[in-house]
Amino acid sequence: MIVGLDNTSFEVNFAQFVNRRFCVAVGSGTSALYLALRALNVSRHCEVIVPAISWISTATAVLACGATPVYVDVLEDGNINPQAIKAAIGPRTAAVVGVNYFGQLAPWAEILEVCQSFSVPVIEDAAQSAGALLEGQRSGSFGDISTFSFNPMKVLAATGEAGAVLCDDEAIANRIRSLRYLGSSDMIESREPDLNHKVDLLQAKILDFQLELLPQKVDRRQQIAQRYRSMLETTPIDASARPLTSSSFFDFPIRTNHSHILVEYLSRQGIDARKRPSLTLTDQPALNPIGKREFPVAQAIARDTVCLPMFSSLRDEEIEAVGQHVVEFFKNVTK
Repeated sequence: MIVGLDNTSFEVNFAQFVNRRFCVAVGSGTSALYLALRALNVSRHCEVIVPAISWISTATAVLACGATPVYVDVLEDGNINPQAIKAAIGPRTAAVVGVNYFGQLAPWAEILEVCQSFSVPVIEDAAQSAGALLEGQRSGSFGDISTFSFNPMKVLAATGEAGAVLCDDEAIANRIRSLRYLGSSDMIESREPDLNHKVDLLQAKILDFQLELLPQKVDRRQQIAQRYRSMLETTPIDASARPLTSSSFFDFPIRTNHSHILVEYLSRQGIDARKRPSLTLTDQPALNPIGKREFPVAQAIARDTVCLPMFSSLRDEEIEAVGQHVVEFFKNVTK
């Protein structure tokens, strides 16, 4: 399978959905982030500011460009802290990557205000947040470039690996199209060396179909989140954070200092809750952090977070069972 008309159909439809001018479909969310950085001329001697807690590829994409990730702490919802960005910007800062963590949209107005005041370009890593809205603006429409992942775990999911890069700048879009396939825009002449980042046409076709179902899937996840919130009101957990519509609820995270025993308890009840994330990026041996290693909020999230089951096909009785077992756990643990 190669890039072709079906791929173009998804690119056009997804760009319209997100309200961007251009979409370039690629082979994975990691490739999307890497190509976005390349398009901003991130290379050796550059620094890129990233949140201290995210999936590994947020940092490895920076390292693959030869640049240095500069980690900063996050807010209590897991999203990058705009004031931490401001403190970290320096003469070598080439870009800032903000991640919509757990599917919750980051505080983009504040992030963009800080970065624009320093003329630093911004990448919105929307891998987990397809379909979410922040004050009427769709996930993927913030920053200079946005990136998506569509692997089978995601809210907008292919059956294999796929991703996309979106922007409003035609020159950036054309460069990403070239970089997507060996630095060649015509598949004959390579003007800029790179690897093969093409998406499989089958995945693009599947995504075109799944895109029509995305609003329905996000709506269902938000309904599940609301039910979880209501059931957990009697527990010590504060799960009533920001408006439901500002998250796609890729995950439903709760925080407790009993996280490990809660996961074990739910597992015994046949419930697949996860300790996620379990490590900050700065705790990953391969990611070579520089400077400060202590990020108290990110480390507390990694230590205390449990993600309850969250997918749009959850039945009402399954949601009730999860909530009831969590409530029962806290009744016993607080005795």
